[in-house]
Amino acid sequence: MTETEPDSDVLAVDCNVYFKEADVRLQVKCTSQWTIGGRSLRYPVEEGWVQKWDECVVPVYFVVVIVPPDPDVWLRHDQDGTFHSTAAFWVRLLPGTVITSLAVPKNQRLTKDSIGIWHNDLLALFRPGSES
Repeated sequence: MTETEPDSDVLAVDCNVYFKEADVRLQVKCTSQWTIGGRSLRYPVEEGWVQKWDECVVPVYFVVVIVPPDPDVWLRHDQDGTFHSTAAFWVRLLPGTVITSLAVPKNQRLTKDSIGIWHNDLLALFRPGSES
């Protein structure tokens, strides 16, 4: 995975996750506006982002990291590591959709299994007859 340079929103993505076949792209937002509980959240998006996402031929995912407003509540730096009590949720961005906000389902929590799902989405692009 590589992260784009800070404030260089050229493709409206923050990082790429590389697989041997190709990469997928992620736009990541961190917020304390919502709580981890509930079924979904709606995040506002900019028209320019949507236009750039539509130009991608590889999958693009929107990831929202939810944190409490007070960093002392969710971030701890111990001798054996840095620990955080947060959660991230994701949604795949579908080309050609006119939107002003994204519904991000909280049943799509970012886990180690998400990487496999994203890889399968990518591979489906290369299968004959696939519409992913």
